[in-house]
Amino acid sequence: MAKKKTASDSSLVDIFDFIAKPAGLPQRGICALVGNEPFLVSEARSAIAHTLGSENDDPIRVFDPDQQTVNWSDVNDEINTRSLFGGDGPRIAIVQDADSFVTVNRDRLESLAQSTSIQGLLVLCVTKWPANTKLAKLVAEHGIAIDCRLPTIKRGSNSYPDEQKISKWILRRAKHHGIQLDSDAALLLQQITEHSFGLMEQELRKLALYIEADQSVTLEDVQNIVGGWAKQTSWQVVDLAAEGRAGEALTELDRLLQSGEHPAALFGSISWSLRRYATATRVFIDAEQRGRRPSLEKSLTAAGFYGNQIKNAVPHLKQMGRDRAGQLYKWLLQTDLDLKNQFSSPARWHLPLESLILRLARQPK
Repeated sequence: MAKKKTASDSSLVDIFDFIAKPAGLPQRGICALVGNEPFLVSEARSAIAHTLGSENDDPIRVFDPDQQTVNWSDVNDEINTRSLFGGDGPRIAIVQDADSFVTVNRDRLESLAQSTSIQGLLVLCVTKWPANTKLAKLVAEHGIAIDCRLPTIKRGSNSYPDEQKISKWILRRAKHHGIQLDSDAALLLQQITEHSFGLMEQELRKLALYIEADQSVTLEDVQNIVGGWAKQTSWQVVDLAAEGRAGEALTELDRLLQSGEHPAALFGSISWSLRRYATATRVFIDAEQRGRRPSLEKSLTAAGFYGNQIKNAVPHLKQMGRDRAGQLYKWLLQTDLDLKNQFSSPARWHLPLESLILRLARQPK
């Protein structure tokens, strides 16, 4: 059976562990799919259907509150109905958007979770699943709860996408499509798609159409095939700002916004580019503090720059200077918060990005 987490959500089974080995799935009882990442929920449902599905009868019925009123009696009847043609597989009832269903029927679900007479499996697709509730504890003991949320890691008081874990999934999924990605390409794919698993899957399929089977997909391939004009231009905005050419950078940013690009999407690619500079700065300062003679070229290589990118990035990093480059992480976090909060209206979207560009450009004397 897939190992359970040891962190605060210790009752949740990791989705990637479950997909790799779903043999621990109970045939009867309750299964909770926790999270609002649609692709991961879909993958969990497919694994359940593949593991428990019957060849003799369609054992799965989906209850969608957007399409029908979901009544307890209908769901309960479904998971306690034997297969029409005598198949060995259990009946499976899937309740989509089940948060309200859980709230209304919590007592019944608690009794069901402990029942030894239930004939099938009830799958609840929920966004909230507090571990301290009686229902969550009973499902952890008698059934299974699978974490279908975006994998994150804690840094201080904030949570960020666990890019290392997501990259491992990308590399495995790429092989499924007959291609291979290097680590830099996998990281860029995350940033371009803003860590959306559905978009990453879609772009991997696109790459598989362009790249020959078993060939390695490089960073440049992702830039050219996945990035497209808007992403390329957003990186150009960063280059112009890093060269101190604020006016030209703002003009290119305005072009992108006028073309209909959403600021949040632009920020994803701009953030990816600037985070590499921030990482290079951190590597450089760490080397200094260890008493070594740091090299800008080696620091940039460690941050993911390669080839001609290193040659171009050296003057950019020098133009930013140690003090401003050392604040890049702080500036990116502030820009992200501004886009999501006080500058979230369409009329003000451009302001946080313009502020970031002006900070990057050479300061007036």
